[in-house]
Amino acid sequence: MEREAVKVLTKHFSRGNKKLGKDTLIYNPGGAATDCVAAKLGFCRVAPICYALKPERWHAREVLPYRRRQAALWQACSVRDFSDAVLRRRDRARVGCIDMLRLSESADFVTQRDVDKAASVATILAGEGLVSYCYTARTDLDFTGCEHLVVNGSDFMPDAPLSNAFCVSENPTGIVCPGDCRVCNLCRKGRRLVIGVKYH
Repeated sequence: MEREAVKVLTKHFSRGNKKLGKDTLIYNPGGAATDCVAAKLGFCRVAPICYALKPERWHAREVLPYRRRQAALWQACSVRDFSDAVLRRRDRARVGCIDMLRLSESADFVTQRDVDKAASVATILAGEGLVSYCYTARTDLDFTGCEHLVVNGSDFMPDAPLSNAFCVSENPTGIVCPGDCRVCNLCRKGRRLVIGVKYH
């Protein structure tokens, strides 16, 4: 019999968005951008123009509580329950395949415990053929144990085995993010690249 925690978690993943394809599940362990710890602690340089705040302001009655529920569920669930919920969503997908999990679309990791938990989830999912990746501005946290989690740093290169640095600017140079994840996979593979991102 399926555990109740897995059933509840399964309802709190979104699938794709305007930039991400339907091959990607999205979950926000840190919850809402309104509550983002990285912004509150001064780690996030782009907090004043954070794109994740927009839907929380425009659709506050739906989006803000939903993201806060995601954070509460993340804190309460086990690594096994969370991983099983991802696999349940993947296995029950009616159209197309799901082979990626994006963590932290709207807010950053809250504590080191969250990083360690995400790393454990990524290890389980890697064994099932799924890629897990995230973005963070938390230069104060330790990502060395993230063996299977691709960690994309905001203006810094994380110490994770699989990592990239994303640098936001008005006129990015070098390798530049195309802004459409359906045609690019740079952030899903930790190649220690420095990638430019245009303000959006």
